[in-house]
Amino acid sequence: MRKVSSWQCVIDKIQNRLNTWKGKCISKAGRVVLIKAVLSSLPIYYLSLFKLPTKVAQEINKIQRRFLWSGQKNGRYNALVKWELIQKPKDRGGLGVADCTLKNATLLFKWWWRYACEEGSLWRRIVDSIHEDDLAIMPDRNKRSLTGTWNDIRRMATLENPVTNAFFQ
Repeated sequence: MRKVSSWQCVIDKIQNRLNTWKGKCISKAGRVVLIKAVLSSLPIYYLSLFKLPTKVAQEINKIQRRFLWSGQKNGRYNALVKWELIQKPKDRGGLGVADCTLKNATLLFKWWWRYACEEGSLWRRIVDSIHEDDLAIMPDRNKRSLTGTWNDIRRMATLENPVTNAFFQ
């Protein structure tokens, strides 16, 4: 799911949800609640399994920003506050709207953590049997034959990753 076209169904799902809402009739606080409760949770399944491409993350943020400020899925808007401030946690002065890139990193990192902790679990034995000696989840091992989701998870575990660095700050 590295191609942007593979994520089009997620973007369409978010936009279709916006079509059912009357955004102009909802206050900005109500829009923030809808973004946090509904729009941020729609792509969770995909975020927990696949690395989110940067263009898709930008598109999701664009949809959320446009809905917050204009109440529509399309149209012009005047942003009153920087989006980075909107995404900050409430205790840091933001509104707590989740950053989908950071959420994706934490969900992928959870798989790395579970792999390290759950030695006897069935799913780990299946992953081990598929990848045999090529499983390079730990950051100190660097094998190139690992592909797909597990390669993305291994990359998330390295501290050189800017998303991981942002997570640990």
